[in-house]
Amino acid sequence: MRPTESKERTSCSMAKKQHIFNHIWLDWLKTNIYWIICSQEEYKRRIKLEFGETCKLKKSVGGRFEVYTNGDRDIGVIWIKSPRDLRVVAHECFHAVHWILADRSIKLSYDSDEAFSYLLEHLIGEILKLNKK
Repeated sequence: MRPTESKERTSCSMAKKQHIFNHIWLDWLKTNIYWIICSQEEYKRRIKLEFGETCKLKKSVGGRFEVYTNGDRDIGVIWIKSPRDLRVVAHECFHAVHWILADRSIKLSYDSDEAFSYLLEHLIGEILKLNKK
């Protein structure tokens, strides 16, 4: 299970609204992952603008993975406060990987760990690569 395509999209029309999130399209899984590096307050503001929902963050943390719905699509959103903390990047990406694969009835086991590992490697790589731009 190797990634075939990913894209960065920093502004596009979705549900007739503009949003500013980085975007990773996992073509082989037909899944969208949005990610953003910003303050907690900015993250809450953008979630409200993009999805019309109040962000679930209640305390100061270094990152978060959440799933929001836009129309008939669920979209995973990774928020990271500081890109320098690779532990948080890996932690939040793992939540995203778990969500993506659990939706396909793939549970973490010795038989499936390579699928988890490749997807985790891909998400972390995309965030680090696109964050350098």
